[in-house]
Amino acid sequence: MSGHEEASRPRRNPEVAFREYDGEAVVVLPSGAEISVLNPAGGLIFRLLDGTRTVAELVDTVCGEFEVSREQAEADVRAFLEELQDHRLLV
Repeated sequence: MSGHEEASRPRRNPEVAFREYDGEAVVVLPSGAEISVLNPAGGLIFRLLDGTRTVAELVDTVCGEFEVSREQAEADVRAFLEELQDHRLLV
């Protein structure tokens, strides 16, 4: 995965507004033009993107919170990080 190796420590863009309301995670893009509501796994991952956790630790957390295999969790976390990177939500 380009840019998101096991030992990398992804961090969300500090210009992105992120709030959790009634169990849903809401992200407002830097331009303010788009609001995204994340599913529970996406909300968990996004909340943890503070630059202190490795990709491997994010995968471990997803495995601990959801009934999913490590392989599926790793694929999902990596795909989500790629999507966030594509939308400039990571720094």
